[in-house]
Amino acid sequence: LTLDDTDADIGNGTPHYTEIANAFEGHGIPVPDLQLIALSFPNGIPVTVMPNGTTQVAMDVTALGGQPNPNSGTFHWRTGSSGAFTAVPMTSTGTNAYVVTVPATTCLSQVQFYFSAMSGTATITNPANAPAVYHDATSAATEVTVFTRNFEDSLVFFTSGAPGDNATAGQWVLVDPNATQAQPEDDRTPAPGVRAWITGQGAVGGGLGAADIDGGTTTLISEVFDATGYDAAVISYWRWYSNDRGANPNTDSMPIQISNDGGTTWVTLEDVAENANAWVFKQFTINTFVTPTATMRLRFLARDVNPGSVVEAGVDDVRVGGYTCTAPVLGDLNGDSLVNATDLAALLAAWGLTGPSDLNGDGTTNATDMAIILANWTN
Repeated sequence: LTLDDTDADIGNGTPHYTEIANAFEGHGIPVPDLQLIALSFPNGIPVTVMPNGTTQVAMDVTALGGQPNPNSGTFHWRTGSSGAFTAVPMTSTGTNAYVVTVPATTCLSQVQFYFSAMSGTATITNPANAPAVYHDATSAATEVTVFTRNFEDSLVFFTSGAPGDNATAGQWVLVDPNATQAQPEDDRTPAPGVRAWITGQGAVGGGLGAADIDGGTTTLISEVFDATGYDAAVISYWRWYSNDRGANPNTDSMPIQISNDGGTTWVTLEDVAENANAWVFKQFTINTFVTPTATMRLRFLARDVNPGSVVEAGVDDVRVGGYTCTAPVLGDLNGDSLVNATDLAALLAAWGLTGPSDLNGDGTTNATDMAIILANWTN
């Protein structure tokens, strides 16, 4: 079923689920039951929501092993990382189709949410293990990707090794990982991605401690990046960490730190001791730790200190996003936060052309775009 699956969720069926299930059950081997219903999101799930409460999310409910209960679509949300979720009935837009407007929130707050619908007496959620697992979005009017690194191209960007490193084995390497009991077989980037930074690359079929960290610390450090010009900057990454195996398990940790002076001083984002043995997503608002500058760097300190133990770590899909609380004014073509004669002149100069002056996106700068500028005059 896993090999036949096309969306990483065998609970909602696979193209040949019935044939596979019948064959295995004929040999007395149980297979996972189909979910009763599936929740899907035709326009995606937002990672930012408007502070003024205008972001809408659509949800479709599909029958699988059961039938959806009418009018049971529900949106559950909260801000922060604790407290109860508030349940909001979603508005029906058709048979088993819903929409919800995310309530107004404080700009730059973290909004956590999940969805549910019912089949009979059963409640089905997305994510499947909600509320223990949930979706996460930042409240902001605009979001800009400052940089993103999935390490699939030929450019390295990050650097393995720093003054003071003393690990004798298991230094950071950028590879397509070979699995051990402590190290991943796959990177975190969806296919066709294959590469990630990991601590040592052992041979295929290697043992538990093949190429793990030994004897000290190995450092992975990012290039310098600029996080200025935004109300807040957010950094996120996926990490792998394993230290629960070997002769002295759970004796080490991996500090992950950020610098705003090019690497002269460092502040710790987290000191990882969680032995997930899986790719784990983490996200932090940079402003909470340091003042964003044009000379930011990120580093990962993977280490095996006495007494020695099996330590494996990984890093993939690093991203920095810039967030602002005020949406740009439609028609402000020169970016001075005011719609005036300068913007009108820029529009007239581009008359009949496409580009930023095509405010309504119809492919041509014309009278409709001029009307938009005049409607927003002096805004």
